[in-house]
Amino acid sequence: NYFGDFVGVEAHLEAMNQLLCIESEEARMVGIVGPSGIGKTTIARALFSQLSSRFHYRAFLAYRRTIQDDYGMKLCWEERFLSEILCQKELKICYLGVVKQRLKLKKVLIFLDDVDDVELLKTLVGRTKWFGSGSRIIVISQDRQLLKAHDIDLVYKVEFPSEDVALKMLCRSAFGQNSPPNGFMELAVEVAKLAGNLPLGLNVLGSSLRGRGKDEWMKMMPRLRNYLDGKVE
Repeated sequence: NYFGDFVGVEAHLEAMNQLLCIESEEARMVGIVGPSGIGKTTIARALFSQLSSRFHYRAFLAYRRTIQDDYGMKLCWEERFLSEILCQKELKICYLGVVKQRLKLKKVLIFLDDVDDVELLKTLVGRTKWFGSGSRIIVISQDRQLLKAHDIDLVYKVEFPSEDVALKMLCRSAFGQNSPPNGFMELAVEVAKLAGNLPLGLNVLGSSLRGRGKDEWMKMMPRLRNYLDGKVE
């Protein structure tokens, strides 16, 4: 239950499961979109943990462009992709298009994280018909237009948490509890606002303040106000 510490993760998982409609036999591709630091990867990891036991073929992967020709780069993408899903280390392929040949009859669970290149999607998950019935492909990106360009219409947008949830996130990180101790309420509320209610910012700031007394919090506030002012994103 590692992800239980991510405040509000249950609501995100419920919304994603509705989009995935996991009981359906159709292959389905779903996007997760939102700004950096909002918790997309954490939500996706929790979802992968929840669903992976239902799929014999599964993978959670993130890719970055490499400095080589496009054809060579795409070959590397496919090799790594298939190696992970098929559990075949150092698998080698000689031509593009092997993904849809090898996975067409297989029920797969695939998460592609931090996607910023539509060519990656075209190469690895071109169409849902490349995969067996019941397959689920989840693409995580900051760019909704990229998902649209790949005809991914089922998209879950991760919204900023409410002020109450943001305060709870900060307190979990700073105090190890869901609300501020006596005397810390005003300070904690202000810090949460300075973090822009961004989950990663709340976690980082809370961790940096953990174990500090009220006097130390007050001494740090002018610096936080000057440098952050809600612009942490």
